[in-house]
Amino acid sequence: FPSHDKRFKKIKNIFKKKYNLPKKPIFLYQGLFSEGRGLRQIINVFTTLSNKCILILMGFGIMNKELRKLAKNSKNIFFHNPIVSDSIIKISSQADFGISLVESSSLSYMFCMPNKFFEYIFAGLPVLAGITKDQSEIIKRFKIGECCDPDNPIQLKEKILKMIRYKKKYCRNLYKTQKNFSWSNQEKILKKNLCKNFINEQIRSGFRYRYRQYLFCNKNADTNRSRCENFKILFKNE
Repeated sequence: FPSHDKRFKKIKNIFKKKYNLPKKPIFLYQGLFSEGRGLRQIINVFTTLSNKCILILMGFGIMNKELRKLAKNSKNIFFHNPIVSDSIIKISSQADFGISLVESSSLSYMFCMPNKFFEYIFAGLPVLAGITKDQSEIIKRFKIGECCDPDNPIQLKEKILKMIRYKKKYCRNLYKTQKNFSWSNQEKILKKNLCKNFINEQIRSGFRYRYRQYLFCNKNADTNRSRCENFKILFKNE
């Protein structure tokens, strides 16, 4: 992922301009409108927070008509067309918070790491996420947002209000998080691990070759078993 570009914040807020929004915190969901993303729950809760914050749903999907119908009478919920991937971080940075409320309804969802999660981070947005394993671990480790069960509307509402109150604290922690997950840092880790694994594999391959050669040269393996023990120890974890 690229390093966060602070120039994004200098762009005039396209959301406020397009929808003539009041000065209220903007929560953004970007991505596919489909099952398992807590979208119904999000709309139901934000409908009760019309005086507190704005929700923008940016994307497309099979739930598009259903979600628009559900939010029809909500004055603080807006829909935005999907945008090209090259502009996603720049546009996302115009919001205040990002939503990645994946439901833990299957192992695939439980261990997922959506692109939007990192896009929010590099757009400088604190993240409201579900209780899926890896997302929640990163949020708790770096203190860049809150996690909650999307099927618990009371908890969801509390977390939204908490994020609004402590936005500055989350934002202070985002720079460290961006630096940790930037490509310049991840590239070093990747190269280090690849080199380490390559060297270890070369060493193991060399030992395996010498061990096989030793057994081949000694027809009576039983007689020479004690002499082979040192070699066997090397491969007990193979």
